[in-house]
Order: sequence, then C-alpha cells, then structure tokens
Amino acid sequence: MVYLLMAEHFSPWSEGSAAAAHATRHSPFPPLFPILLGLFNAGTDVLRAHLITAGILVVALAVFNRWLVIDGLTRWWALALTAVVAVLPGTYMHALWIFSEPVYLLLSLAALAAVAVWQRRGEPRALWAAAPLVAASVLTRSAGISLLVAFVGFLLLHRPSQWKPLIIVATIPPLLWGVARIVTPDTDGISYLALLGEHYATNPFTSVFGQIHTNVNAMIVALSENLGLSRNTRHAGMILAAIVFGGALFRASRRNLDGFYVIAYILVILMWPAPSEMQRFVFVILPILVYQGFDLITALSQRLPRVARFEPLRIVFAGALLLPAMPFLAVMTTRATQSAPAELAPYRTTAFWYGWYVWHDMSERPRDMLLAKIYADELTAIGPRIPANDCIYSVKTSFVHFYAKRISKVPPAASLDSKSFVEAVRAGGCHYFFFTFLTSPAVSRERFYPQQRLGDSIQTLKEMWVREGSDVIRVGHNKATALKMRFVSRTRYKNARPRIHLLASAQPSELAREVRCLTLNLLPCDPFTTGTGTTIQDRALHHAGLVGSVPFNAAGARGDVAGVGRDYFFTHCPEGSRTYCPGGVRSMAFLPARASTASTLVLLRWAMPWYSALRFLLMSATRDCTSPEALATTTARYPLGCSPTSPCDSA
Repeated sequence: MVYLLMAEHFSPWSEGSAAAAHATRHSPFPPLFPILLGLFNAGTDVLRAHLITAGILVVALAVFNRWLVIDGLTRWWALALTAVVAVLPGTYMHALWIFSEPVYLLLSLAALAAVAVWQRRGEPRALWAAAPLVAASVLTRSAGISLLVAFVGFLLLHRPSQWKPLIIVATIPPLLWGVARIVTPDTDGISYLALLGEHYATNPFTSVFGQIHTNVNAMIVALSENLGLSRNTRHAGMILAAIVFGGALFRASRRNLDGFYVIAYILVILMWPAPSEMQRFVFVILPILVYQGFDLITALSQRLPRVARFEPLRIVFAGALLLPAMPFLAVMTTRATQSAPAELAPYRTTAFWYGWYVWHDMSERPRDMLLAKIYADELTAIGPRIPANDCIYSVKTSFVHFYAKRISKVPPAASLDSKSFVEAVRAGGCHYFFFTFLTSPAVSRERFYPQQRLGDSIQTLKEMWVREGSDVIRVGHNKATALKMRFVSRTRYKNARPRIHLLASAQPSELAREVRCLTLNLLPCDPFTTGTGTTIQDRALHHAGLVGSVPFNAAGARGDVAGVGRDYFFTHCPEGSRTYCPGGVRSMAFLPARASTASTLVLLRWAMPWYSALRFLLMSATRDCTSPEALATTTARYPLGCSPTSPCDSA
C-alpha cells in the first residue's frame, strides 16, 4: 500500500492526495519502485500495478536465463533451471503482490549478468552497465546495500581498468539518498536506522546473537516455504539449504560476484529484526541460490564416474527442487477453478485466495481474505467521517492512508512515560486513533496499541460486525479524540474434533444451549515465543481448534483481563449475539454441559499431544455462563499447579 501511495505522489498524471504526500514524505522505502509505478500512473490503479509487477517478474526470469547461459551453462540446462524457478511457490506467490522484490530481482540479476560478461568475455563496457544497475538496486530495496558492498569488494579484488570510477558510479546515488534521509530526520514515521538502534541499544551482545539465532531458523523456514516444502519434509529443506548455501560459499571461493553478494546479503538479513518478512527476503536470492547449488552439484559430479548423456547428481538436484512444487501447483490449479462467496469474489485474484504459508493451517486463507475486505470496506467508509484537516494515529499508517484517504501518523512510542506520552499525542496534532490487533515492531509489539494507555476515555463511534455473533470491530472517539478499531477474533474454523465447537461456527439459536465457562491456564508466553509474533501456546491452541486466529502477546493479555499475573489464559464461553466478555477476550469456544471436565481434558490432550510438554490446566465453573454477569462471577483463574480446591496466590 505504501508503494501505491508513493506512486500516486510521484505520478506526473495524478494530482495526488495529502495522504499520499504524507506517506511518501515519511516512508522509509527507497523511491525507485514507486517512481516506476508512478510513471505508468499505477498509484491509483491496483490492477495496473499488479500487471506491471508480474510483468517485471517475467522479465527477471528471462534475465536469469540469460545470466546462466553467459556464465557457461548449456541452453537446455539454463532453460530447465529457469523453468524450475518459475514454478516454485515463492515465485508464484510473489507475482500476486505489489512488492518491490520483482524489480530488485531484475536489477540484481542484470548486474550479475553484466559482470559475468566481463568475466567470460573481457568486455570492459559490461562493468559500466553493471555499476548503475547496482546503484539502482540499492534505490529499490535497502537490503541492496549488500550488492553494493559485494560489487565494491569484487572490483577491489579484480582491479579492472577504471575500477575507481566504477565504484563512484555505483556508490554516489545510494550515498546521496542516504544523506538526504539523515539530514531530514523523520519524527513522524518509521526510520530503519532508528529501528535498528532501538532494537540493539540495550544489551547489544545478547540482542545480536539472539536475533541471529531467530533469523537463522526463520531463514530455513522461509527457504522451505518458497520451495514448497512442508513440516513433514523439513529435513529435506535443511539438506537443500545446506546445498544452496554451500553453493554460495563455493561460488565465492571462485571469486564470483554472486557468491560475494549472497554471503553479504545473508549477513544483512540475519541482523534485520524482522523474521516475519523472511519469505520476501529469501525470495530475491532464491534463483541465485538455485544456480549456486546446481553449480556445486556440477563440481561434485565431475569427481564421480560419468555415464554418457546422463548426469545423475544434477538431475536429482533439479528434481528435488521441482517435485515439492508439484502439489502446490495442483492446489493452485484447483483454487483457480473454485468459486468464492459473493462478498469475497473480488479477492479471488489475490494471494489471500491462494495462500502459500504451507507451514501454517491453510484455514488462515479465508481469514486473510476477510480481513482484507474489512480494511477495504470499513476504512473507506470511515474516511469521510474524519475531518479533512485532521489526522489519525495508527501503527499501520498505510492502511489509513490508502483506504480512508486521511493523513495517518505513528503513535508515540511505548517507551514514553505517561506524561511524555500525553504531550507527544498533543504535539502530533491528531484527534483520532485507529486501533488494530496488527502490530509494528518499530512502534510497539502490543496489540491494539495504544488502547491500554488511553484507558477509559474511549467513546464508541461505530460498531462494524464482520459476522453476526462472531467477529467484531469497534470504532470509537473520546475526549482524547481517539478512533478505535478493536478486533475480537473468533474466525470460522472447521474443527476436526466434533466434541469441541467454536462459537464462530454456531448459529445464534444454538447459543441457548446449556454451557459452562472454562478457563485454560498456560505457561508464560515470553520464553516460548517463536520469533514471528506467534507463541507456541497460540499455535498449539490454534492447532486444536480452540482459539481464533489472532494470538496476543504478554502486554495484550495483561491489558485485556484485569488481574492477570504471571500466567496467561484463554477464557472459553458463549457470549450471545451481542454480549461482551469482560476485558474483550479474543477467542471463544463452548462445550455442551454434558461434557465433563475430565473427558474434555482427555480430549484436549488427545487433540494436541505434542503440546502436552508445556502442561495446561482445564477447569469448569459451577454456574452456567449465559450472561456477562454470570461470566464475571464464574471465570475463576488458577495458576499452574493450583486447583479449585487448593487455590494459591497467582502473584
């Protein structure tokens, strides 16, 4: 969305909006990709932007094929590897997003091809083509600094004629852009330098090694997902990762630019505190990794006895990359022929409809489509209610900018004390807040931030029901002037265990059934975080079908339920069509009264046996939970190791 807003601002064919101008002025993203979209007036035409992005990805594949041929691969093998990369899930799914990755991939591959021409044919003009391509790569994605560093190192190592002017050509444009960002500090947006500084400022040694550990795991998962591997084949993914990363080292040992580049790029993203974006980070080097692994296999095969016209190792490697993609292609073909509900029909052509998170429950796809529709429809409707000269605080400013067409600013940081927070809110000049369960590490990892800090001063402006008796969003306005979005997620899931029913899948008439309140006590979330904003507990409960799709972190849990100590819990009870549980509990489920606590506990353990190591305690209350008053008196909470007959102090 930010790219489209920037494209609208840069377009010579559009007047642009105040929201687009503000988003561009405070965006941390380099300008080249949105400028390209703006030249084709794609900032206000989403379909055109999609066509441009997908078309650029096709051109990038053609450049990849050409690079392989220049580097000495036969045309047939070059075509085969290009076809393998083209059908990989990562390639397919990135063609469905408006991201800068295709443009960056095109520029970086073109730079590698130009350098290969110089290495193979000795043409000095090729390096003069490579230098501006390297500079353009940095102006497309900040991580392109790794290509610049690798290119400078390559020139220093090989010392071609006029290597100093080549370094200047490749370095000056990104340097000017960086200086411009430094001399015009952004106090109203998100800065990459500020994000890194804040992340590593306290206890740098521990932070660095902790981040590297998290990102290494995330990188292996991202590579597996881009290749189409699932949890059941994760060991194969680790073997392929070892081969392709070993290929990068092999290419670097032969003094090839692509080897230097991949190593530098990996070092950059290992330090980047955004493991949830690792799929995108890995994709831009995925074709290069495929070729580097293939080149390593080729070198190894030369040490083995050869059979005429048969190269077993190379064929096995190519097949190992291709086979996992076949089920994915079959699923995508099936999805392309399926119909969607009428209200979600416009989203059949988006990545939300297809889904590619093969390590996750694929039932998240309808949830993502639903959320996309919520933001598109409701923020568009909210926009006219906000004065044109006013603005909105939000951790997801791009959503507000794009759909509501109103200026949005990042709320004051969570690290501020109460007095400084209030002063910063007033200084920002916005009279509205937009609260969402989505988080931004650069602002706060607390969901619905800064709802908790605003306290009871919020006044509801509008309620937006996603599904009657299911998901709810509330928008509010208060004395502190706050626009509020509160998501109580109980998204529709198909539960594989028939004795456990989700509230979202129940009809209003079923809610009159006699039920009991249940409280599930868990170990603290923090020691078990996965590095992607999701806790092991969240995944386990999600796997068992007991909770909705929106996990909440430590701060969110404390803010939602009064009196929460060191234990986190999920309360399960029906709330009727328009009844709220205390504190805005995110996820609801209910059990028939005839299901005893003991049998339910056995069923839960059977539903998620791999989770039993974390221990949990399930309890039932004595009174029926058919009203908020009953709920307030019956949702007892006990820490681990305690029981209704032996309640111990949770503090």
